[in-house]
Amino acid sequence: MSQQSTNLQVLLLPFMAQGHFIPFLALAKLLENKTNHTISLITTPLNIQNLKSALPPTTTIRLTPLPFNSSDHGLPPFIENTASAPPHLFLPLIQASQSLQPAFDRLVADICRESPSLCIISDAFMSWSVETAKRQIHDDEFRLPDLPNVYLHRSQLSDVSRAADGSDFWSVFFRKQISFWKETEVMLLNTVEEVEEKALEQLRIKLKRVLAIGPVIPPPPPPSSWNPVSCINWLNQHPPNSVLYISFGSQNSIHPSQMMELAKGLEASEKPFIWVIKPPIGFDLKDHEFSPKWLPEGYEDRMAERKRGLLVKTWAPQMEILSHGSTGAFLSHCGWNSTLESLSWGVPIIGWPLSSEQFFNSKLVEEELGAGVEVARGSKAEIGGVDIARIIGLVMDEESEKGREVRKRAKEMMEMMKAATGEGEKL
Repeated sequence: MSQQSTNLQVLLLPFMAQGHFIPFLALAKLLENKTNHTISLITTPLNIQNLKSALPPTTTIRLTPLPFNSSDHGLPPFIENTASAPPHLFLPLIQASQSLQPAFDRLVADICRESPSLCIISDAFMSWSVETAKRQIHDDEFRLPDLPNVYLHRSQLSDVSRAADGSDFWSVFFRKQISFWKETEVMLLNTVEEVEEKALEQLRIKLKRVLAIGPVIPPPPPPSSWNPVSCINWLNQHPPNSVLYISFGSQNSIHPSQMMELAKGLEASEKPFIWVIKPPIGFDLKDHEFSPKWLPEGYEDRMAERKRGLLVKTWAPQMEILSHGSTGAFLSHCGWNSTLESLSWGVPIIGWPLSSEQFFNSKLVEEELGAGVEVARGSKAEIGGVDIARIIGLVMDEESEKGREVRKRAKEMMEMMKAATGEGEKL
């Protein structure tokens, strides 16, 4: 989009989950930098408060709250994001998010009284917004000539429904979303044409206009702003491409027995690592602090003494870690944001998918892109430390033929994504 583009009111409507806020926030910043549009990110009050810290004081991006009370939907107080909800509350939160539609309708109607040029970019999980757009277009009072409604998501949407748990809600929910997707003007996909060519071809058979606009990911801060302690300082002490980064995302974890085997495998691999470690399944992510009992006896001290491993028990600067020259591979749950971020920096992936579309992402990375190897599949996978160490060596050892090919493909993905950035059809 050019600086000379017609000024629009652009409303961004993400679903209430950290993995969904990340690309929407990156898109908002991109639009702010590349256009003269008025950008508003719409979500619930607590999410607005959290997003403020992710924006610089000089930003022109507006953060607009929609009223939401979790208690009205049978949820505990202050649950407005999957990051603050245990897994068994994800489904109720998705159901509760549908209640935002009336307030969003009123917000759009108010904006339409002042601005004839409005575009809604909504999350695919919030696709009821197409009804809002249609209602305003056909309203006798406003008679808007055009109110584009576009969705931002990734392209393997048909696979998401098959990855669900089979409940009646998921079946009905995804069928309804797909019916909305067919009515929208444009579907924006946070992917790259060459990365998911087959999936894009299939979507273009059924949908009006499909654009691959990825990778929409946050850029790492300049090196001068990096905190010289902890992760980055630790990486600075290691040779290029030597460190394994391990993270299962903000909402995923593995069972205690799997965590124990992963720890053994990391030690046996003899590769230096940074591990973002969270309480295992069965322990609340909020109420339980790190326990040495989850790992082999004396593990953390032993790894620290040998400068072999750094355990991060809170938040880690993932983009800074992946973009650092010492990072050689990423053991990941294969969430789409993490997948894009890793490949954007040419870092090969060791996949351990745990839920939803992560299984398809891992399969894509290994079988179609050739940029990774899957080590385990699902939270119930039986995997031993010996096998984990073997896969780590397969990907990271310089003498490994498979590793050389995987690393080469990851670098090719990086160049492909660099070429895609800033290119594509204008909206």
